[in-house]
Amino acid sequence: EDMNISPPKGQASSGTQSLINHQPTQHNEHTDFSRVRPYFLSGQASRYRQLIMVSSLPDARLTSTFKRHAVNWEGRIRLRASVPSSRSALVRVTVPHVRQVFQHIPCASLSQQSDSRVNHFLQTVLPPLIRLQQSQTLVYIPCYFDFCTIRNQLTAQRKTAKKSFGTEGVSFACISEYSRPNETTRSRGKFSQGHVNLMLYTGRAHFFYRHRLSGVKHLIFVGLPEHPEFYADGMNMLNVRPPNRGGGGRGGGGTGRGDESDNSMYDDEEDSTPASCLALFTKYDAHSLERIVGTQHCSRMLTSDKQTFLFCS
Repeated sequence: EDMNISPPKGQASSGTQSLINHQPTQHNEHTDFSRVRPYFLSGQASRYRQLIMVSSLPDARLTSTFKRHAVNWEGRIRLRASVPSSRSALVRVTVPHVRQVFQHIPCASLSQQSDSRVNHFLQTVLPPLIRLQQSQTLVYIPCYFDFCTIRNQLTAQRKTAKKSFGTEGVSFACISEYSRPNETTRSRGKFSQGHVNLMLYTGRAHFFYRHRLSGVKHLIFVGLPEHPEFYADGMNMLNVRPPNRGGGGRGGGGTGRGDESDNSMYDDEEDSTPASCLALFTKYDAHSLERIVGTQHCSRMLTSDKQTFLFCS
């Protein structure tokens, strides 16, 4: 029977589970109660139900739903595969000599995770970028709502700078899953030609369109992508000059595996700033972090007193 119960917002899976195994509110004359098992009548149907949940990507919300609704009398079992370093997203990075910095952001609760990442980016990461006028920076934002917050803050800063100081402020372009094709083309052109310093890029835009942006020299992840291949995709967009071009090494050392990407254009010869990558994560990004760096590194990074971790390609 229709119980007329709506699932909680943002909890479709959990809401669906809460709607099943209820006793009907109405019955008709054709109902044969002799065929109904006693535990159904006593409201214990969920205790005898088999609940099987399968996912290619472990997720904290899925795990929470399973723990809440898997209440069979026989207990429950959870199987998950570990990620060895040889299968992590780091081994898919083909650009050489790039320092990959992972920064652990303190976060008190899951509900504050988004605010913690965005505030850290706006208050700690962004000011040096504006002060140094760092260009060719791609900002990958997995959550669309975080994207809107950052975009609105940058727009407000531009208005304030123009009104108070007569300057343009930080220049940026945006590509989201809702961008029209002509808007995407215009934004990509501005970024690759150096007319804007920052490119805000959403995770869902990459999920649907797999854009390969040109002119990327610096990469910032405001949160880790759920799909590990997206991390490698972003890294492989970096426009890295080979070590034998332009004096000085391009990055923080490490043994390069050769540039297998299709980057054929290099930065201005006078620009000696090495390519870089910064990834912000909280303890609630454990599943995504594990898929990117591997189980062993993930465990160490989440339990360490250090806040910054460095990998080199």
